[in-house]
Amino acid sequence: EHFASVPRPCVSRMGNHQAGPRSTTHIALLGDSTIDNGRWVPVGEPSVFDQVQQLEPKVTLCARDGALIGAIREQLKQIPHDASHVVVSVGGNNATGASTTVLGGPVTDCEEALDRLHNFAADFEVEFAAEMTHLKNCIGDKHLVICSCYNPAFAAWNVVTVKQSVANMALSVLADAVLRVATRLKAPVIDLRRVMNKVEDFANPIEPSSVGGAKIAAEIVKVVRTHPFEKGTVVYPKEYPESELVEPALPQNNVVAHSVATSAASAAHVLRGGVSANE
Repeated sequence: EHFASVPRPCVSRMGNHQAGPRSTTHIALLGDSTIDNGRWVPVGEPSVFDQVQQLEPKVTLCARDGALIGAIREQLKQIPHDASHVVVSVGGNNATGASTTVLGGPVTDCEEALDRLHNFAADFEVEFAAEMTHLKNCIGDKHLVICSCYNPAFAAWNVVTVKQSVANMALSVLADAVLRVATRLKAPVIDLRRVMNKVEDFANPIEPSSVGGAKIAAEIVKVVRTHPFEKGTVVYPKEYPESELVEPALPQNNVVAHSVATSAASAAHVLRGGVSANE
């Protein structure tokens, strides 16, 4: 039994809604700090989970800050029996490994650099495909929604270890891998590059702020409510807005002002590959 009764560290909450027809929608959120971003937003500001549950009457958080793709196998055991939709956003912490395995060493020519990126992306896709296929097989008739990776906000936060343009290029290769896997599984895709497209969407170089979280939550709920799951993969949002994160150099007034303490915590988080200090 895939959903056996086990002690659950996940959180389930009913949203605040006026009396009306009882919804049968129950969203289970799996993945990493793209969903479980409560630690990275200021005290008193809502997380992605908080903002999803404001829009839908029932949601369960199984995602964990710092999770890698392989963590989905444990998280799926926490999916409630009555969940109708499973939304997963994972792979960003795996992607940070590119900063050392792909971008961290010298190469003799451009072909070698591209080959190194290809090999990293191929390994990423193999693992992602295995875990998403396992998840799909385990959840039965529950609807699966897969989120792709988003571009970081390295330039705005003065991250110097990886150039913004290089990070965006590497992420595009991984996003293609996510789309291929989701298409084989006939699952809709939320392309978070289309959602997290402004500096204000970030609480630090890689985590969603409450502003970005509200956009993610709204897109999740829109897809859950409106996507025709019997028709296979559609990429959402259907619009592809211009992004502040793809410019070669951001204007000075777009650089985020933040405290020394927050900068140090953010930098440490990036250097740990997105893994939480308490893990």
